[in-house]
Amino acid sequence: MSDAEEEVPERIVQYEGGDEFQLDRSVTGFTVKPGVTRIADRAFYYCFNLRSLNGMIGSDVTKVGDSAFWECTSLESLEGLPSELEEIGEKAFSDSGLTSLIGLPEVEEIKKGTFLNSRITTLEGLPRNLKRINEFAFRYCPLTSLTSLPDSVTTLHPRAFEDCNSIQDFTRIGPYSFSSCDSLKSAMYHFQELNRLRSSIRFW
Repeated sequence: MSDAEEEVPERIVQYEGGDEFQLDRSVTGFTVKPGVTRIADRAFYYCFNLRSLNGMIGSDVTKVGDSAFWECTSLESLEGLPSELEEIGEKAFSDSGLTSLIGLPEVEEIKKGTFLNSRITTLEGLPRNLKRINEFAFRYCPLTSLTSLPDSVTTLHPRAFEDCNSIQDFTRIGPYSFSSCDSLKSAMYHFQELNRLRSSIRFW
């Protein structure tokens, strides 16, 4: 067995609400102490062996801080995030190994750079009540299609999908939202959709 294929030793820690300096970057999992309501900024930054959130974050947690899981390059899924979660911070999952939004709780806003440079290829799993997608939210993601934006979205930042170079089709758009999307080949609109966008969606 090569070094690259060797199994990573399991290392589970209890998170008590402190900052990143309390944690070993080599952790493979964690539990959250009862009563902790927030995952602190950068708490699990560069925990490169963390592969899953299943069973790790309890229902007391309502907020994930800025850059909390930044550069968790082995983390592929959001499944396990509590449904009670109300807020996910800026760059919370940027540069992570996420490939899907399945498991994302019903938050109303995706903040600046939340999923920047992750490996997400589809918007399937976006919250049904999502209202706002901020600057660089999905920048550099290998998205291929943007046909799954919820009708609830009322604010879309002009640079939300900047540099998503694999996008090939979409059905909704705002000025400059897809700048530098060099692979974009087609756009399909209906007049009814355009009229609705003009009246209901605010762009920067």
